[in-house]
Parts: sequence; structure tokens; C-alpha cells
Amino acid sequence: MAAIATQKQKNTYSDEYSEALKRWESCKPLYTSSHMKICVAAAKSILKHSGKPRRSKYEKEYNLRLDFNKVGKVTIYAEFPKHMGLKGKRLGEWPE
Repeated sequence: MAAIATQKQKNTYSDEYSEALKRWESCKPLYTSSHMKICVAAAKSILKHSGKPRRSKYEKEYNLRLDFNKVGKVTIYAEFPKHMGLKGKRLGEWPE
């Protein structure tokens, strides 16, 4: 007797999620204000589907980490390479 699937597997990668992921990946450093707006909108959608609390982007040239959360708040941190021995710290929020 052949096995028949009676239920479809849940598709976690909906069209909204894949479009948001494309927009997220399209923004490259150096981030402008328009890039930030695109990333905030994309991060909200991605985080809603993935269930994670936040998502980050990095600007290695300026040692910055941009932390996007579910509600659209962006926190900026100094993120230094480990070999420098400097501890990162919170610098502020976008759009301040």
C-alpha cells in the first residue's frame, strides 16, 4: 500500500517573508537613512515569521552593529574585533 500524505507541510517561507529577505539583503553598507527604513520594514516581517527577537547588520569599516527588533527600533552598538581587546558599547538609537 502506498503512503499518501494527507496534510501539507507548513510553509514558513511565504511570499511576504521571501520578499522581505530580498529587501534585507539588498541593503549594503554604508547605510543611509533610506536603507535604514527599508531594513526596518524588512526586519519586522522577517522577525514576525522567524519568531526571533532581533536581527543585526554590521558596518565593518566603522565597527558598528545595527540591531533591529520586532517593533522597528534600531539600536546602534560599537562592535570591535576581538583582537583589539575593546569592549563594545551602546551608542544610541536610529533615527536620533
